[in-house]
Amino acid sequence: MGEALLVLLLVGAGYLALRSGSKPSKSTEPAALDPYIGEGDNVWLLGDSLATGIGPRLKKMAQDRRITLSQTARVGASTLWGTVQAQSPAAKGHTVWLVCLGANDAALPVPNANLEKWVDTIKRLAHSNGASIVWLVAPNGGGLPGYDRVFKTVMDVVPDVILPPQGLAFAPDGVHLFPSAYDEWAHDVWDKATSQRQDNVG
Repeated sequence: MGEALLVLLLVGAGYLALRSGSKPSKSTEPAALDPYIGEGDNVWLLGDSLATGIGPRLKKMAQDRRITLSQTARVGASTLWGTVQAQSPAAKGHTVWLVCLGANDAALPVPNANLEKWVDTIKRLAHSNGASIVWLVAPNGGGLPGYDRVFKTVMDVVPDVILPPQGLAFAPDGVHLFPSAYDEWAHDVWDKATSQRQDNVG
């Protein structure tokens, strides 16, 4: 009797689901993380010269929290370059991707027409590798004429971004930072990445 009742309940639930038009989710994206990074995560930093500036500092903070952090970064790297690296063996086996790209794309007043596609490619490859993706928006020191267009595109495509702090000390080129400012930016990134996101509002 009990088994028959259970079958009837399951059939009824299935019927109600069909009537309401509910369908199983086809999303392959990992569930949103809060915080972005936690103990036991394996983090991959993918980026350009700005990533090389904050990478060693992030790695030290990661070690202090028993978090693995590796990086693939190159001076002058563009977002297109990032799509190639995102398909390489180095991209495998991570739970979180921190992407620090876009500054070199913003070196021209008008970004490449394929920028949105490249950003989306990196996002999709992260998800297909089972990783969450967080984009680090570069600080704006006035040396990148296409800054607003590039990072608006990034934020339109990638839902999870970490904005830079204000008041960083820039090198004369208005793009790179002085060492103390790299320290400040790295600490800000790490604080935001490892704390509850609602704590970062305001």
